[in-house]
Amino acid sequence: MTGHGMAGDDWQYRKTMPQNILRPTVEAALPHVAGAEWEPLAGGRTNPVFKINADAPLVCKLSCLSGETPLFGNRALDEAAILKHLEGSGLAPSLTDVLAVPEGEILIYSFVEGDILTQTIPAAVRILRQVHQAEIPDNLPRLDGSSAAIIQKTKAILETLPVQKAMAISFAEPKVELPDTLVPRLIHGDPVPANFIQSKGKLTLIDWQCPAIGDPCEDLAIALSPAMNAVYGDGPLTPQQMKECLNAYGDRTVSDRYRKLAPLFHWRMAAYCAWKVEQGDKDYAAGVKLELAALK
Repeated sequence: MTGHGMAGDDWQYRKTMPQNILRPTVEAALPHVAGAEWEPLAGGRTNPVFKINADAPLVCKLSCLSGETPLFGNRALDEAAILKHLEGSGLAPSLTDVLAVPEGEILIYSFVEGDILTQTIPAAVRILRQVHQAEIPDNLPRLDGSSAAIIQKTKAILETLPVQKAMAISFAEPKVELPDTLVPRLIHGDPVPANFIQSKGKLTLIDWQCPAIGDPCEDLAIALSPAMNAVYGDGPLTPQQMKECLNAYGDRTVSDRYRKLAPLFHWRMAAYCAWKVEQGDKDYAAGVKLELAALK
């Protein structure tokens, strides 16, 4: 379970949350889980996440009201909608309920048994292709996938940084011009390695808190990002691994477009990592260097 808001893991906070806030609300709505053990799950940089060890294990996630970042949304109701939309596809967990407390919405969904990926692999990229081929649901945000929109977003992030740090990244701006030409598709929005659960040769995507309708290259940019593979995995992909992943995607129009936009995606991610460091999340410091190095 991942996220991009809160710096570090406040473990004590995660241990006390179910007793103080979540458990009474969840047990009132789902009496069959009353008395079950609650287990804090690793990750949860934005949203506290727990496993409820009932007969059929569930995940309880508090979608914090303050979890938005410049690059990743934190929209509980969109996540609930997409879990319903993808029910039975195997691409996402099954939604059980959506509840509310003053601190935010509570999502209850099926626990997916397995291991998180420690690096993006070709099979993960093939799962993304399946997501991108899925029927488009109603009422999700629509993203502009043009190079101009990526540049605008990056500059907006840079404006929030200290001048010297912003200038160092700003000077690395690549010169890429590409319109938003692809047919919009369903995208996950946050397919870092740790958001893939692997079990019995099958992969399931979790943490759907920022789904959108847009350019599938956006998902490839996150999945292949050197910084995201370092922060949420074992380290950046090698050039050969990148090639294998793009070949595995199986749609040359999309993969070729990604290759053209990649310098801008790296530039934007460098800015985002610098923003994260300014928020106190030092895990992202190496990400700035990794993304800028990928530009060269």
